[in-house]
Amino acid sequence: MNIAIWGIGRKCQELIGKLNNCKIVAFVESYPQQDEFMEIEVCTIRQLVKKQFDLLIISVIKAADIEQIICENYTFVLNKCVFLFLDNIKNKEYFFYQYRLVNQVIEKEYLLECCGWNLELLRYNYKIMQFRDDLSSKEKELFSFAKKKGFLQKLNYSFTEKYFNQTYDVQKASNGMYYISYMERKVYFPKSWNRKKIICYWCNCMMEDDKESPLKTEIDMDNVDNIIVEMTEGVPLWTIKNLAICKKAYVINSCEEWREALRLTFGDSLCKCNIIDDISLIFDYQISCCKIGNKEYLLKKTNDLIQNFSIDKFIISVFYHSNDLEIMEKTLTNNNYYNRVSDGYIYYPYNDDIIGKFNFRKGLLTGFRLKKEKKRNGED
Repeated sequence: MNIAIWGIGRKCQELIGKLNNCKIVAFVESYPQQDEFMEIEVCTIRQLVKKQFDLLIISVIKAADIEQIICENYTFVLNKCVFLFLDNIKNKEYFFYQYRLVNQVIEKEYLLECCGWNLELLRYNYKIMQFRDDLSSKEKELFSFAKKKGFLQKLNYSFTEKYFNQTYDVQKASNGMYYISYMERKVYFPKSWNRKKIICYWCNCMMEDDKESPLKTEIDMDNVDNIIVEMTEGVPLWTIKNLAICKKAYVINSCEEWREALRLTFGDSLCKCNIIDDISLIFDYQISCCKIGNKEYLLKKTNDLIQNFSIDKFIISVFYHSNDLEIMEKTLTNNNYYNRVSDGYIYYPYNDDIIGKFNFRKGLLTGFRLKKEKKRNGED
């Protein structure tokens, strides 16, 4: 494991003697006074984020200023940060949770001495999806706080560790737009997106599509005459996977910059895949399946689709707001759909807003339209 250490003082030197199975790739200082320490580069945080590293351990005791710098300017690094001393930082509960990252890197006795709390709280069993029950009052208080904030949830598996070290081949086309090759197709991104933003976004997409993810949507078609609709704010992975085996596809995206990228992505299939900005441009009444991944106006968009089209199945993301699931289940039930919700949550380690309620997301709601049974007299 490659780690960076913030600080080169006495506490840093103590820490170095307590490390196991890792390689120090850099030391970080707010204002470096020397180029090297122990023959290893000393750099700023701005220089560090351009390097490959797995963990950033902050060994400075009074680290409030460092915390503020990272939280305000380098939020994408937070999921790799561990503050060794927690006394004077604001997000104490969050960074205590981060101690799980160094549980095998720093000798346990030294880690306990630094953090002053029982690390057994972090012993999570992914097989049975639960934490220990025999927690102390202090641990229960911390656990409740972290759970309320969304830092701790029941996860289907460890998404974070599996995707930390993935690499993605982002290429630049002659028109200046970036793309990633996926299923023999060049998937383009908006012109304003840089390489770093694309990598963060694509990592999240691949997590959603992981075989163990509660958000994974399998290929949906059972015959080639089906017409599908995907309403999305980004890359329509589900449409890409279904395009070869459906009759027609509609991808609805309200952002012109994204529609430009999608037209390039489906450039060889635009006669079959329609890139549109509103449901009024769907010219087929009978829809086999509609997948909705938008977070804005979710209920209204679902109701509009139900009122204007005959849709056999809905696949709806319900993880954006706490009451989405209840409202959407009721809406579909009232319109003669049978509903099923996937189990588990997904954790996004690469979100820019790493300390926020959107890191842990519930899975998908799938609604199957119930066919009306024919009455004995032959009437529907």
